[in-house]
Amino acid sequence: MRPTNHRASRLSVGLCACAALISVGCDGTLTIEGQVVSAPGLATSIVYIDEGPPKFVKAIPVEGAIIHVVESPDRKNLGASAPWQEKLRTDADGRFHYFSVTCPCDFDVSLSATANGFRPYSGRFRHHRRAHNVTIVLATGE
Repeated sequence: MRPTNHRASRLSVGLCACAALISVGCDGTLTIEGQVVSAPGLATSIVYIDEGPPKFVKAIPVEGAIIHVVESPDRKNLGASAPWQEKLRTDADGRFHYFSVTCPCDFDVSLSATANGFRPYSGRFRHHRRAHNVTIVLATGE
């Protein structure tokens, strides 16, 4: 029977544990929980980020709106060849969800929403927390 080298075994286990802790500790996340609604009579589409929107009397969920999220639109994210981006579609309740593993840093996020029959929304916000609550109110232009 071959003798076990306990020192080498402990060193290997210790190095694996340190590598796991370092890799977990270096990632940030971007989470957006959102909803797209319409408000008849509104002239311009607007967004509310990390704050509740005013209580619209006739806010109506917009199903099928296209949401375009672009992380770090002015610079490359983590050395990637292009900014990270994704297009999403809202569900029957006008809701959408975005999640991404990112650098643990602050950066700009470009957010746009389009839907047939509504004025588009396009804007930016600064990501500085793990999760954001977003309400996009699309104008009908009536």
